[in-house]
Amino acid sequence: MRGRKKAAVLALILLISCLGGCSNMMTGVYDDASMLVKDSNTYNKVNWKSSIEDRKYTVSAVKFEGMDTIWTYDVPEDASIEITYLVKVHDGKMKLVLIAPDDTLTTIAEITTESSMEEAESVTLELEKGENRIKLVGGKDTKLDMEIFISEGKFNSK
Repeated sequence: MRGRKKAAVLALILLISCLGGCSNMMTGVYDDASMLVKDSNTYNKVNWKSSIEDRKYTVSAVKFEGMDTIWTYDVPEDASIEITYLVKVHDGKMKLVLIAPDDTLTTIAEITTESSMEEAESVTLELEKGENRIKLVGGKDTKLDMEIFISEGKFNSK
């Protein structure tokens, strides 16, 4: 009986350690370019609501941590594209990053509670031939509302 109690306590300690490590991994990707350029996504979403309508992607989340690919575009040849976005960060911090086919990472916007937007902004992105991706990246306990409009490519709904 005594051995089973020790095994149960050890298993509980391991579980708690893993859960804590996973949370750190999600928030740890925020400034880790080598993780951000990967094809995979890792995130924690709470009360995540998203929709796509007329080339506009809208999302709100009570909590978002980690990284999620929200848009992809397989560009037939080098091109410029304009995107328009409006982001309100109520807690935490977030950024939008563009990942080129050669894994070059460009920060499109980085927004915190102090720099939350009141009006939409537009930016022109230079896209290289091949698959280009935009990821939404959230810091620890980020609460946000976002709208982004892009006339080309495909939004990923999850």
